[in-house]
Amino acid sequence: MERAWLDNLRLRLDARLIRVLLSGDQGGGDARGRQSAALDPVARGAGYDHCGILVDLHVDDQDRATGEMAGLPDLHDLPFGSPAVLSLKARLADEVRRHLTAPGQVHTHVHDGPQDWTGEANLEMQMAPYGINACVLQAVA
Repeated sequence: MERAWLDNLRLRLDARLIRVLLSGDQGGGDARGRQSAALDPVARGAGYDHCGILVDLHVDDQDRATGEMAGLPDLHDLPFGSPAVLSLKARLADEVRRHLTAPGQVHTHVHDGPQDWTGEANLEMQMAPYGINACVLQAVA
């Protein structure tokens, strides 16, 4: 477990802790059982609305609880992770325009559509001025 911690210094705290838990699980796990797993790290100013909760991950009543929990950060990062803003130029702007002309779309301007998409996909925290977040584009594609 110590090796998993030291080998992953480049990762965020929650990702490092998950690696440590996976390492412990692979080494035999908790003698009391392995059907549940949880991770609730806190950091001042982190998380949704800067409440301090970095992530709140829980898996209950699963045969591979720690492994299941290891996949949750990807789901958590979709609405809450740091935006990967892509500039709306050239081919990407053309792709967004194609989505804007799809049935049911009401915007024609390449910068207005993504703002509505964030609301439709519950990704408001991923709104990016003068660009589109990669996860928003993925959610509407």
